[in-house]
Amino acid sequence: MQLRNCAAVVLLALASALPSRAQDTVSQWRRWEKTIASSKDFTTGGGNPYRDLVLRVKFTASTGSTFTQDAFWEGSASAPRNFKVRAALPPGSWAWQIDSCTGTTGGQSCATGTTWTPSSGTITVTASTGSGVRLYDRGRPTQLISVTGDGQISRTPLYYQDLSQPFFWAADTAWTAPPREIHGDTAVWASYLADRKAKGFTVVLTAPALAWSGAGQSWPSLPAAAGFSFDTLAGCSSTAPLPNDCSKPRPAYWQAFEQMVEQANQADLLVVVVGVADPVGLGDATHPFPNPANAEDFARYLAARLAGNHVIYSPGFDTRLDLTTQNGTSTASLMQTVGSALAAASPRQLVTNHLAGRSLCTDYQSFATGSSWMTFYLFQSGHATGGMGTAGQACPGPLATETAVQTAMRRAREMPLTLSAYTGPKLPATNGEGPYDAFSYDPTNPVDNRYRVRQAGYLSSLSNSMGFSYGASRLVFWDLPARDLTLLSNGDMNLLFSRFRNRSGLFPRPAWILNQPADPLHEQKPIRPVGVNCSRLQGTADRSDSAAQIADL
Repeated sequence: MQLRNCAAVVLLALASALPSRAQDTVSQWRRWEKTIASSKDFTTGGGNPYRDLVLRVKFTASTGSTFTQDAFWEGSASAPRNFKVRAALPPGSWAWQIDSCTGTTGGQSCATGTTWTPSSGTITVTASTGSGVRLYDRGRPTQLISVTGDGQISRTPLYYQDLSQPFFWAADTAWTAPPREIHGDTAVWASYLADRKAKGFTVVLTAPALAWSGAGQSWPSLPAAAGFSFDTLAGCSSTAPLPNDCSKPRPAYWQAFEQMVEQANQADLLVVVVGVADPVGLGDATHPFPNPANAEDFARYLAARLAGNHVIYSPGFDTRLDLTTQNGTSTASLMQTVGSALAAASPRQLVTNHLAGRSLCTDYQSFATGSSWMTFYLFQSGHATGGMGTAGQACPGPLATETAVQTAMRRAREMPLTLSAYTGPKLPATNGEGPYDAFSYDPTNPVDNRYRVRQAGYLSSLSNSMGFSYGASRLVFWDLPARDLTLLSNGDMNLLFSRFRNRSGLFPRPAWILNQPADPLHEQKPIRPVGVNCSRLQGTADRSDSAAQIADL
């Protein structure tokens, strides 16, 4: 009896000396997370582990495939040692372990003398395909990649992870929803998601923590970022744009933000987070953008935080290439830095780039050829303003011979064709921002109305775009979101999505889209399908539909 007790004590002592392991079970493609405690408090001595440390975790499947991604610091005053790692995984058996920690903060290095609890573990990911949520049942959107003999890379349009079906981009823009919802100005997010899911939308585009001022604008100011989405370190001050050396993300805001993303995923909506390089959105021609090093820190943090969700990232948000950052570098360089950081921190999620309205196709191409992180083009066709274009350029802005409507519709048709034809590498393209529905027709702004939204959507989708992004003005600014949930243009988009879902490789025939698809001053009736045989859209034979049928497209 004494020998058995002694043996038990020895076994317990040996077990306690082994690296700690955790065993978990989760359904496929749902968010898994693990809290990891450090043996050191890196906040002592003025340390900022969010900014200064990079903790990496390696995942290994039973099949032998591996990937490595970032964890993120989730410390608080009561639990300053806590980090978290998240992932969304396909069915099977997985093991994870701390791979590395680099950096020094508060006079302490995390690379040596640090133990982690737990430091490794196993995950059983169970198959579950009956939820009715395609993102969970089929997996997050992905692309197939091929390489030719001369090293040319080619990426397909988006597919669900199980490759059972193409992912059709049916997007809505809700740029400022997170700060307004989190601040308590509105409480519409849940009903908005249900509405968009019912109407056939598959994507929501939003920005991290916009703090736009409403001065001189029709929308009210958004909450200031300082003390709301970012905290200032004690004893540190800086006038540099956020994020800066004296700031760190405020956990309460980003926990609420990730919950909004989780809700969208549960509603079967992929979330595209744009403007990661300038999360509060105050950089412009007169104000510098964040220092690239600070923007890189935030990008890695956000990507690690959302690694268990179905998300695509964009460094830019209406961003020009020729503006400057806090340290004097260009915004083009800033976006390259942030794109690389996003891909490194969460390599299983896709990254694209959303540029300013008048950007040329060659501007978009510069990120495809100058980086390894950009996986598809997210172009903007609807708002090419701010100067006259030059004939002969690739997808020019407004030409002297064009009206604003002609420019917007030309770019909706021309940009997907031009971008998807580029090589080195060859990437698909989707319309990330077409015209908005401004609720009522304004002759001084003939582009942003229901009818041009519909026309641009069909032109893009018939021109080899993976899909189309819709916008309604009060949803864009999220100041009166409930009002715009019932706009007739929502129904137009539902019709467009039902016609083009599961189709790719479409090319335009001018007769299919009338130059004036509706009279915005007089037509008030909802759009109705009139028996057009959509299965013929992918063919090459000439159409014989009547003018009335074409008008109702």
